[in-house]
Amino acid sequence: MVEGNRTLRNPNIKKQLSTFKRQLISDLYFDVNNVINDYIQQANSDIKDVIDFKTVKKWLGIRFMVVRVKYEDYGRNYRSTPRIDPDTGEQAYYYENIFKMHNIDEIDTSNVKSVRIDKGDAVVEMYDKRY
Repeated sequence: MVEGNRTLRNPNIKKQLSTFKRQLISDLYFDVNNVINDYIQQANSDIKDVIDFKTVKKWLGIRFMVVRVKYEDYGRNYRSTPRIDPDTGEQAYYYENIFKMHNIDEIDTSNVKSVRIDKGDAVVEMYDKRY
């Protein structure tokens, strides 16, 4: 410890150590500012940067097969009639969730942890914003 303390007081050794330190930082290609910028980018990222989603209300119908008559061919094999909710007596509806993923060229993928299909649904995981 005594020898280390004495050599650190030598200006030539101190200068050489700082040169090595700068060289090491430039070899790693990043510093504290890069890490902080990555955290800032992660904190400002949002799932809307990767996908668009909306909920669409659609009426619920009953499909039945069309019996084709010689002069009545509309090119469709099925027709739908509105389904009435027995409790309310009004048209029954259902809601469809629509997810559209952005093109890979349009998004910053550094904040996306994973994208996968799970039981037929798309699952997009972003990196956690907590530190």
